Amino acid sequence: MLTCLSNHLPFWERKLDVVFLSHQHADHLNGLVSVLDRYTVVHFLSENVENGTILEKVEKDVLAEKNLIASYLSKGNRIVVTGKTEIKVFWPLKELVELSLNNDKKGNLDVNGLALAQLLIYGKFRVLLTSDLEIPFLDIFAKDVGKVSVLKVSHHGSKNGLSKAVLTSTIPDLAVISVGKNTYGYPTKETLSLLKEKGIRVLRTDQKEDIEIISDGNSWAIVN
Repeated sequence: MLTCLSNHLPFWERKLDVVFLSHQHADHLNGLVSVLDRYTVVHFLSENVENGTILEKVEKDVLAEKNLIASYLSKGNRIVVTGKTEIKVFWPLKELVELSLNNDKKGNLDVNGLALAQLLIYGKFRVLLTSDLEIPFLDIFAKDVGKVSVLKVSHHGSKNGLSKAVLTSTIPDLAVISVGKNTYGYPTKETLSLLKEKGIRVLRTDQKEDIEIISDGNSWAIVN
């Protein structure tokens, strides 16, 4: 994560206006701890989960050390960046978050099921960010999203991270799979077959490393 930032920010830039933590799993949180150590973060946004794990403690300890107060997001929240740039939150449902906070068996929570799903809108350019959400959660809100330019395929391309219904609803021009070396077989043949069947171009970070997409709000392009 630090390498990616240093590749795309000037060396003197040490402030990040907004940082999102999609959910409290090690492969999403650990790299972010290093970012918080190296950069000044103005706003820290995440889902509101208390699951009693060491990762929850790590997150809270790091935020306290940096004097950061987390802002928690749920469906319906909207972050306006500029006049034509905004982020809409489609998941988690506020009701599910409240149920999880009142659950006595917090250690058994499905953290993936409470992860953030966000739609980045910049003019006509639209990117759906799905973190590690899986079916059936994706199917619930995908129909409300509409067509997107880019779909970040959920959960590193797991077999439950995509469905025909999601692709039919969002009709992405490009699918991006964030995945590294793993023992789970990600991205799975089921997910890759769905994308191939729909004729959707796929880019994978295990093949291309950093994937950079630029847009002026009307057109967009992949930086080789």
